[in-house]
Amino acid sequence: MKVLYFDCFSGASGDMVLGALIDAGVPLAEVRRALGSLAIDPDTVWTERVVRTGLTATKFCVRGEDHEAGLKTRGHAHHETSGHGHDEPGDRGHQEAHAHRTLADIACLIDGSALSVAGKDRAKVLFRRLAEVEAGIHGIPVEQVHLHEVGALDSIIDIVGAVHALEYLGADRIVASPLNVGSGTVRAAHGVYPVPAPATLQLLAGAPIYAGPQTTEMTTPTGALLVAGYAAAFGPLPPLQVRAVGYGAGACDFDETANHRQGELFLLGPFY
Repeated sequence: MKVLYFDCFSGASGDMVLGALIDAGVPLAEVRRALGSLAIDPDTVWTERVVRTGLTATKFCVRGEDHEAGLKTRGHAHHETSGHGHDEPGDRGHQEAHAHRTLADIACLIDGSALSVAGKDRAKVLFRRLAEVEAGIHGIPVEQVHLHEVGALDSIIDIVGAVHALEYLGADRIVASPLNVGSGTVRAAHGVYPVPAPATLQLLAGAPIYAGPQTTEMTTPTGALLVAGYAAAFGPLPPLQVRAVGYGAGACDFDETANHRQGELFLLGPFY
């Protein structure tokens, strides 16, 4: 049995998850191919080798919304008005301009990717889960939810890329450790919230979480969406034979605590 274990001791974010999967062996060229029209130019996405507290990791980078005009010409709507949802500063830091997309807008972008049919369906299910959480938090219908930072192009690319990368690796079972969510507060579209942010907390319902020593947002909504959406179980590292290890870097580098997302790919079960 092929098992993939996510060790979330430093939390989780979309770019960290995808960086770990690429570091574990998914070719960047495969990710670019799967993104299809989401990555129009060759330099839209790239990776960098970085060091976080002495450990080498892969940082997945996206150029962002500055090539949005190319997507507009293909009929994808972009909402400039304020809406519902919250920012995700933990993935790449504060953006100068936030995209406000509805679930239908995001589904249109996913359809423009080169994911498999199953992959597109999985990505849409993930975003619908996020929209349902936001709708519950703000007391509005799902169709009226406007996703802010999680609806930005870079976050959509993170999720679509991660869906393809996980399909490419073909794990029979995905398991995750308890998630470090951090502590303190985070500024979102509607104000300042405690960490974990409301959407992150809802997305991780049923998953084991804890507040690490970092007074910042360690697990973002995108990271929570991916880990909770894929993990069949949560718990400590099981007795397995290691065949590949990948480290995905976050945006920050703490003095004492490594800010990386460790994705350890295990082959040859069984899983106990």
